[in-house]
Amino acid sequence: MEKRKPAHDLSAFKAAVAADRVAFTRAAVGDARSLGLGIEGMKMALAALRHEQFYKSMTSIHDHRVWQDVYHLPGEGLTLYV
Repeated sequence: MEKRKPAHDLSAFKAAVAADRVAFTRAAVGDARSLGLGIEGMKMALAALRHEQFYKSMTSIHDHRVWQDVYHLPGEGLTLYV
């Protein structure tokens, strides 16, 4: 299921990232490493997210009750699906 309105407050999410109150999946860490980013680089990228970059909100593949927001973050010659 998808919708075009964020399910979560971006400012609150960014504050949680800054306070180290989030966890990254192994897949996310591996993908970030392939782009030359470590954990701090991932946190910096998330801190740079803006409301205008929101793409969609969708349910988790493992639990249809859990919503996750997706952003398109422009990078160096590519767009990250965050």
